[in-house]
Formats: sequence, structure tokens, C-alpha cells
Amino acid sequence: MVKRFVVAYDGSPLAREAFAYAAMLAKQLRAEIHAVHVLEPSIDAALLADPAMIADPLMPPVILSPADLPDEPALRKQAEGLLEELDDSCESMEVLYTQSITRGVLIDVLVGISRPTDVIALGLTGRFRRTGIGSTTRSLVTSAPCPVLVVSGPLSPINRVLTAYDGTIPSTRATIFARNLARQSGWPLSILAVPRDELSLEEAIEWSQQLAKDAQVMTLSRALGSEAELIERTAGADPYALLVMGAYADTWFKDLFAAGGGTTNHVLTHLRAPVVLVPRQVKTED
Repeated sequence: MVKRFVVAYDGSPLAREAFAYAAMLAKQLRAEIHAVHVLEPSIDAALLADPAMIADPLMPPVILSPADLPDEPALRKQAEGLLEELDDSCESMEVLYTQSITRGVLIDVLVGISRPTDVIALGLTGRFRRTGIGSTTRSLVTSAPCPVLVVSGPLSPINRVLTAYDGTIPSTRATIFARNLARQSGWPLSILAVPRDELSLEEAIEWSQQLAKDAQVMTLSRALGSEAELIERTAGADPYALLVMGAYADTWFKDLFAAGGGTTNHVLTHLRAPVVLVPRQVKTED
């Protein structure tokens, strides 16, 4: 059961959209919201926490500042103003809201304050940009003790849950989380059954139905594209669905040479819709 959304908030446009989605979902799930604004010391500290960022081809050149955190009181005051706006929104929606301003490295803070019953929500921009190898998005997802909601576009209504099942452990975890999320929200669940070399279409359908007996199970021909393209096509055709995926099933090395950078990266890059990524280390209640 989801009990709280932890929103990484810096006032940027997509951070605002991430908060809007978190608030909408929190109201439906009767969950809480905790917004956190992180005062990061400098880019070199971030690189120490996430050396893979160096390999991010879309990261712009940076000039390291000798100052640890210039004018911290002013930054804190600005952060307080940003977070105060969220308090009013949650009050109007009758969603319990808390906030914190923390000095540290963003990934470490988010992982440190999150619990297994949380969902971390963030916008896919800036350091959480649409990219593949070495991105902070992947570093967070592979470290977080809970699912991560990634937002890449403006808020739109949600009234159902969508996931994909291909027989792998990540997709099984995602399907179980999606099933539980559907039950908690009262929304219907749809499962895209995808065959693999080791799993026939009939087996994918049967096992999907075993995992979620009340779900609608759908199929698409593999002739229409790769698994990532089938997920993108299905989610793109249903703008009211919240997509739940198993995150980064492949290794960093395999993703580096995979066409499109692997299934997770492909979907995050091409789909302008909210996606909940369920890390392999997250324990789901069966």
C-alpha cells in the first residue's frame, strides 16, 4: 500500500507537474505528501555521489565553483517560499502535507528519507533529463527503496492503471505493484502481455491472469515492434492510464549497446506521460 509521496521539488516546471500528479494520486489513494527541497553543495559533490553522471551525453559543461554553497540563507528563504505554495494546494485538496529543506546530495537525500511504502515523484528535467546511460534518474531508481514516479509532461486526468508483463522478475514486480495500486485506488487494471523467446504469448496471457485475476489482459503483435515500442504504443493510445514498469531490467553495459538504450530508457524518452518505475530491490506484497 502506498502511504506517502515524496516529491523532489525545486520550483521548475516539471517539478510542479510532478507535485500535481503526486497530489492527485495522494488524494485518490488517501496518502500523504512530503515535499523536499535539497540544497546541493556543488556539482562536484553530486559527481562524487553519482560518478556515472560524467557519462551523461546530454549534461551541459559545468564550471566547478570553489564556494561550497553560496548565500545559503537566501537559498533557504527562496525554498521556503516555493514549498509554502504547495501547502495551500494540499490544504484545498484535503491531502496531508509536510515539507523539509535539506542540505546534501539529491539522490542521497531522497533515498535516505524514503520508505518502502513511499513513492518518490520527480520531473524528468535538468539532472533528471530524458537520457540513458549515466543519468541521475537511473542512479536514483536503482538505489531507491520504493517505486519512482517520473513525470515528463503536463498534468492530465488518470482513471486506470496500465502495466506490461513479459515473464521476467522486473515485470512480475511491476505487475504486482500495479495490481495493488489498482485495488487501493479503485481504478481498473490493464496488462499488456508480451511474449519473449522463453515465453509464448499464451503463457504470457495465462501468467498475467494468475497475477491479477480481475485485470484486462491485452496483446499486440510483435511484428509491430520491440517490447519497448509495444509499451509506448499501448500507453500512448490511453492518455488516462498510469503506466507502471519494471525498471532497468538490463545491466548498464547491456543498455549501453542496446538499440534505444533499453526498454526503460526508450519509454522515458518517447512517452510524454507519467511512469511509475518499480526497482528490482523493492519488495512487493503478493
